[in-house]
Amino acid sequence: AVCLAESVIFSGALGADVALPALDGLRLDAVLFGEAQSRVVMTVAPGQVAAVQAALAGQPVAATPIGTVGAAGLRLRVGDTPVIDLAAVALREPYERAIPAAMGH
Repeated sequence: AVCLAESVIFSGALGADVALPALDGLRLDAVLFGEAQSRVVMTVAPGQVAAVQAALAGQPVAATPIGTVGAAGLRLRVGDTPVIDLAAVALREPYERAIPAAMGH
């Protein structure tokens, strides 16, 4: 979730509508904030998705579409559960203030 929020915060006027699969046996916080190795989020033009997937076919990596780029803000669902639906401006302040607040500033 942090990677997606950062992408929205720093994109300017773009946002994301993302749907992650429900992961059996994992807690929601693990799905949203886990730092498991070897995951990359990338943006691919709609007309290039098949080409990217074809280029990665047979490689030891999977390319799984999880959402679309759209209007500013972040909408995130895990399975059928809406988890985040915030405008970019609502994401920015907590992001920018988290570390200073933790340091007492």
